[in-house]
Amino acid sequence: MIKYRRMIGVFSFFYACLHLSIYLIDQNFEFQLVLADVMKRPYTTIGFSAFILLFLLAITSTNKMVRRLGKRWKKLHKSIYLIIILVIVHFYWQAKSSMDIEPMIYSLIASPLLGFRINWKRWLNS
Repeated sequence: MIKYRRMIGVFSFFYACLHLSIYLIDQNFEFQLVLADVMKRPYTTIGFSAFILLFLLAITSTNKMVRRLGKRWKKLHKSIYLIIILVIVHFYWQAKSSMDIEPMIYSLIASPLLGFRINWKRWLNS
């Protein structure tokens, strides 16, 4: 899994770009409408925030940027955990029905994966 981590991240960013592109097409590329929507609807605000963070990860995922940022790179890329949570909340809030099963499935998949990343010994002893 570690071998493909960067590729999965780039694919995730590509998917987010497609998602944003479709949204922009729906808004007829009227950026004032987009800005108003980001300010008005919380799920759009959260989705846009997740996209910005994902964009930062994408532009800093090259070998050159890894070397240039040093330890700060690792700290920045740990924001992926926040991004995952933001994306799930975005998906759940934008669902047409509160009983929509698809966001719940993604939550059930992401929860144990995030749980594996927690240093339980350190967390329980503090």
